[in-house]
Amino acid sequence: MQMLPQKQTLHASRSTFRGRGGFTLIETLIVIAITTMLSGFAITYSRMSARQVALFIEEQKIAGLILRAKELAITAYIQPTASCGYGVRIDYVRSQYYIYSYAPPGAPGCSTVASNGISPGQANFFSDMNTLNSNLAFPAVLPTDAITYVLFLPPNPTTVLKTNNGAASSSVPGKVYLQTSDGSGKVFITVNLAGQVDF
Repeated sequence: MQMLPQKQTLHASRSTFRGRGGFTLIETLIVIAITTMLSGFAITYSRMSARQVALFIEEQKIAGLILRAKELAITAYIQPTASCGYGVRIDYVRSQYYIYSYAPPGAPGCSTVASNGISPGQANFFSDMNTLNSNLAFPAVLPTDAITYVLFLPPNPTTVLKTNNGAASSSVPGKVYLQTSDGSGKVFITVNLAGQVDF
């Protein structure tokens, strides 16, 4: 008598197990397709975010280097050196940028730098060359206000810019343009006449 209920219970659990089917082939394929799509989006998004992060880091590095050159120019006035001033060169062709010291030949040359402009031959390499991250690039076609050289002359310091149009100016602000290698993100750093850096 006691065996009969046990058989019924065993039979009931077997029928319950048989009633539960697994996933069909179509359901499995749909789950795989959705998982693959989500993985693809995640990978694409992480690559885009890596480029954006690299862009903002490089923007801050360039802005920081320009501010460092300004600081060196002010220090040069307090502790005189052979240089008239310090600046940053943006080498768009080589995708590099660096701080330089500027010293035209002869002492009177320093007083005329702001009016005569910047001669690249008188820009002396000063600090380590910085090369752009491989995910970044300078624009292939540069606007006329793209900075090639920025120079700070003590004591104020006076800011002199040489832009892509070839003219040196102490009256017009300029910009350093930067973008991701695929062109999806773009930023620029503005240097105004007072030597203020905005990014």
